[in-house]
Amino acid sequence: MSVKLIAMTTLNANEPEALEEYLAVAGPLTEAAGAKLLERYETKKVIHGASIPQYVMILEYPNIEVIEVLFASDEYKSIIKARDKAFTSYQVAILA
Repeated sequence: MSVKLIAMTTLNANEPEALEEYLAVAGPLTEAAGAKLLERYETKKVIHGASIPQYVMILEYPNIEVIEVLFASDEYKSIIKARDKAFTSYQVAILA
């Protein structure tokens, strides 16, 4: 059964090289896992709250196992430092 994942992120404008490094690996990994980008939004205006993500993306994966394998893979682990530089906020969750 397919599973939806939500990614809520805020870019670090001072680290464009880290973002390039992260996306160069994360993009192909996500594609190989069979993910489909369903929706992508940029936050335009804060109505309430001090900290909200700059971007919200909803992706669909074939099943939860491929998500777990992707995030546990050595390839993904190799870009965690770049991810942590590239984003000031990076949150990912499975949707019910």
